[in-house]
Amino acid sequence: MTRNMAGAQPDVDLEPDPEFPRGPHANPWNALWAMLVGFFMILVDSTIVAVANPSIMDALEITDYDTVIWVTSAYLLAYAVPLLLAGRLGDRYGPKNLYIAGLAVFTAASLWCGLAGSIDMLIAARVVQGLGAALLTPRPCRRSPASSPRSAAGSR
Repeated sequence: MTRNMAGAQPDVDLEPDPEFPRGPHANPWNALWAMLVGFFMILVDSTIVAVANPSIMDALEITDYDTVIWVTSAYLLAYAVPLLLAGRLGDRYGPKNLYIAGLAVFTAASLWCGLAGSIDMLIAARVVQGLGAALLTPRPCRRSPASSPRSAAGSR
């Protein structure tokens, strides 16, 4: 059967994604939950530190509020600036590989933040954490609808 389409190539990928097998043992909900948990960590982390700024000031004996604001600002800058590059890296190396690398970087940097003994070390750890979050983000944003089963996604 021949299909008549407007244009030479369709602008959607009609081939199944090998990263999401559709066999009887494939459960796309597991992938969706893993992505949601990773993305939830990013959202919580970007807001909880702003709430914890007074405690950070007390623990690290900081008197200048402008210094502790860099803990949040450095993270947000390191998170927002490389997002486009992270999306391109996901296209090149595979979104699953980038997600796993981002999750590893984010988790290791979170441990580094917890062990930081000075404000300078905490800011450096937050920059690395922001880079990990930037690597982690394109996967949930790109694949959320594709990870859910077709019957639950609303296509009938």
